[in-house]
Amino acid sequence: MSPANPYTPSRVDVSGPEAEPDDEQRRTARIVAVLLGFVAVAQLVGMLIDVAVREHDGLRGLFMGVWPHLAVVLPAGAFAVGWWRGWRLRAATIAFAVLWGGFYIWGTITVARIVAEEAARAPGGELAPVRWFVPLVAGRALTFLAASILLAAGHPGRRRRVAGAVVAVVFGLLFVAERIYMVVG
Repeated sequence: MSPANPYTPSRVDVSGPEAEPDDEQRRTARIVAVLLGFVAVAQLVGMLIDVAVREHDGLRGLFMGVWPHLAVVLPAGAFAVGWWRGWRLRAATIAFAVLWGGFYIWGTITVARIVAEEAARAPGGELAPVRWFVPLVAGRALTFLAASILLAAGHPGRRRRVAGAVVAVVFGLLFVAERIYMVVG
């Protein structure tokens, strides 16, 4: 009988410091999971309100209205579950924050330009709501990115966790304000 391979999973020593996350890592992971869970739930509620309030042009129109929301709900929900279960999704969470923020800012600026062009053509066009909406979206995207970096990157400590939680709360307020604007208009 040959000796067992020392590299098989049954022989790997998992009792080292990397095997089990410490309390700081668990607390930070829970905050990130709550942050991402909030994103998923708030975006899902926004999607349901969007579907209920707006008229859609058949099934294709409904899908086109739901798709942008699902592109946020699904990864945010999956990452929230992963962080809650203890998976280390640092790079994926930060990449999600960069992509979501970048595409959303780009889309908002594009829509704001179209609205500005339409308002310029119409007599007495109103642009005040659009003027503050782009900075609101940019602020929301940047605070989500900052919270993600503070909580997901680097060594989790009390100061970093508290700073990340504070930035996450500011993000939550901006996100709710953005959702309210999108419903109320």
